[in-house]
Amino acid sequence: MEGSALAARLGIRSPRSPNEVPRSVVESTAPKPFFRLPSCIHWYSASVEAARQQRCGPGFAETFAMENSTIEWTHHTFNPWMGCTKVSPLCSLCYAETMMDTRYGRVQWGPRGTRVRTSTDYWRKPLRWHADAVRAGERRRVFCASLADVFEVRDELPSWREDLFRLIDRTVQLNWLLLTKRPEEVGRMWPRDTRDTDDPRRDHVWLGTSVGTQETAHTAIPRLLESRHRVPVLFLSVEPLLEPIPDLPLQGIDWVIVGGESGHGARPMDEAWVLDIQRQCDQAGVAFFFKQWGGVQKKRTGRELQGRTWDAVPSPSSPLATTFPS
Repeated sequence: MEGSALAARLGIRSPRSPNEVPRSVVESTAPKPFFRLPSCIHWYSASVEAARQQRCGPGFAETFAMENSTIEWTHHTFNPWMGCTKVSPLCSLCYAETMMDTRYGRVQWGPRGTRVRTSTDYWRKPLRWHADAVRAGERRRVFCASLADVFEVRDELPSWREDLFRLIDRTVQLNWLLLTKRPEEVGRMWPRDTRDTDDPRRDHVWLGTSVGTQETAHTAIPRLLESRHRVPVLFLSVEPLLEPIPDLPLQGIDWVIVGGESGHGARPMDEAWVLDIQRQCDQAGVAFFFKQWGGVQKKRTGRELQGRTWDAVPSPSSPLATTFPS
């Protein structure tokens, strides 16, 4: 989760005309809340949050796993564990490290740091989201591991990753969005033994990688494309966008999310860079989602580009579930 840990009710306008996006995508408004929020939402100071941390122990971090995510391109956020290691310039101002390590001290970042698994009760939340989606007869998106990387190389993670994929395989009404900065690791870490099949494909998993410079685009995208047979949707998180990317390889890519860096010390993003990526997506028939301008006060800078929001989301054909997981 980014920014505040408390859910806010967001209304994201879709483009003014369906003709403004490629036919291969559908327009999506903001994820709709699935429960009524309290009329008053309290915004706690850092000192109050620190006191809550002391009272709540390990479960404190789970307040950052949202029923209704504040991340604009997903409905829910789920963190099976916390902690990661920086691998590129995109990670320099990692919001997850700033929040969970520097501010709250719940986990130590880095190769010699710690990884903290979330609680058993918390792991039941996706089962409820799945049941809700079945009853509603619709698919809902879950961004998995906003505070970690599912495909990080760590000794303690293989068994946790298998448990995660067992959960994913039980919740087929949810589209699970796995975003990694390590696409080269996916092939050897993609579990097959959680199901009674040797087929690696999962039709309700979307796989993405982070790019924000021309170099990371040329390095990461070919490795992401190696998983084309595993999932129906491959996507790029171009956030933070740190420089122009005049050559964004989009063949085989289904979705591009662009956003500026946020928080103290955020590196600026030029509008011309964003418009060039939007143009490349339009020419390639790729869904384009503009997330935010970012900056120190991202709510003030907003998420309009050229006077409108851009909220296209891929629409792969995935069957709706008719049963609840046992």
